[in-house]
Amino acid sequence: MLRLISTAVIAVTVLSALPAQAQWFSSSKSEHDWWQRYWASWNENNKWPMQWVGYDRQAVCTPLSVQAEKGWHRMNLIGSSHFDTASNELNSAGQRKIRFILTQQLPQRRTIFVERGESADLTATRVDAVQQAAVAMLPAGELPEVTDTAMILEGWPADEIDATLRGFDRTRPDPRLPASSGEASSAGESSP
Repeated sequence: MLRLISTAVIAVTVLSALPAQAQWFSSSKSEHDWWQRYWASWNENNKWPMQWVGYDRQAVCTPLSVQAEKGWHRMNLIGSSHFDTASNELNSAGQRKIRFILTQQLPQRRTIFVERGESADLTATRVDAVQQAAVAMLPAGELPEVTDTAMILEGWPADEIDATLRGFDRTRPDPRLPASSGEASSAGESSP
C-alpha cells in the first residue's frame, strides 16, 4: 500500500510539471529555440574561465602601463637641484637635462615636467625658466610642452656627490704591505 501511495504521489508531481514544460514536446519553432538555448548554455559552461581572462589580463597590464608612464614622468622631471638656489635660473645640469629631453627622447615623450616649488610664484618662475631654455634649444616655431608636477626628484645634486667622494679620497689611508715575518723561505721549499 505504501508503494502504491508513493508511486501515485510521484506520478502526480511529474504530471503536474508537464504543462509547464509543454514547449519541449511540441514540434513548433519553440523546440528549435530550446535547442539553441541548450547549446548556448553548454558553450558558455565549457568556455567558462575564458570569458574573464581578458579582464584578468587587463587587471595585470594596467599597473604595468601606469608604472611605465610614471617612469617617463620621472625621466623627464626637472627638480630643484637643476635650478640655482639664489636666482631660480637653470644651472648647467638643468640645461643639459632639457637638451637631452628635447633631442634624445621619443617625440611623443618630450613633455618636460617641473617639480613644484614651495610657493606658486616659485613654481611659475621655474616653469618660465624651463620654457625659455627649451625655446632657445628648439628650432623656430616649435613650442615645448612644459608642466608642473607634484612628483619630487629624488637624489643628490652632483656637486654634493663630488664633494663627498673627494672627501673619501682625502681621508683614505695610504696603501701598505704587511710587514715581512723575517723568515725567508725560497719558492721551492716547503715546510712540514
